[in-house]
Amino acid sequence: MRIFTWLYTIIILVLFLYPFSTKNLNPILTDKLIHFFVFTLFTILWCLSYANKKNYLLILILIVLFSAFVELLQFISPFGRSFSLTDILSNIFGIIFGFFILVSLKKKLF
Repeated sequence: MRIFTWLYTIIILVLFLYPFSTKNLNPILTDKLIHFFVFTLFTILWCLSYANKKNYLLILILIVLFSAFVELLQFISPFGRSFSLTDILSNIFGIIFGFFILVSLKKKLF
């Protein structure tokens, strides 16, 4: 599971730094939903791989910092990507949603 988590992390980094054309996308719906769902899955993977009762908060904080780091890299990258505060907010909502999915599943499983 941990290898898949790291592989997913690397894929996120590459895809979020790679320049995509957004001419045909509705930036409010499509782009923000992509960020939301990518970070929902990212949170689930990282929490299942590394979190326990004592460090959930630390894992969540690190995921939020990673989200901001990716946006900062977009800002300084030469690939034409740009920083977006609404992307970070979409990521954070995805992180929260992923955490609540985990909490609800854990209650049902145990």
